[in-house]
Amino acid sequence: MVVDYANGMTQEEIARKHGLHIQTVRKRLTAAGVVTRSRSTALTAQDLDEARVLLDAGLSVREAARRLGVAHTTLLRAIRRAAGATTDENHHHAPRNE
Repeated sequence: MVVDYANGMTQEEIARKHGLHIQTVRKRLTAAGVVTRSRSTALTAQDLDEARVLLDAGLSVREAARRLGVAHTTLLRAIRRAAGATTDENHHHAPRNE
């Protein structure tokens, strides 16, 4: 698993290859002392543009994400972040009281 990751495979690809849940892969990589790549940069601006084209063409989020090689939740999160960056760039929000 560690060799696969070092050779550039994603955690999702490793999980599929070994028949494991992605969380299991993450835990095993962490336990082995592997510093994992950032998941937040999984999609580039070009990937997001491609995703928008696929979604506008009528593909489901799951199918668009599959074609881009990421989980559908990763794609949804990236789309939300991109939308938030364009609509909230100059807005400041008060901290939440939790």
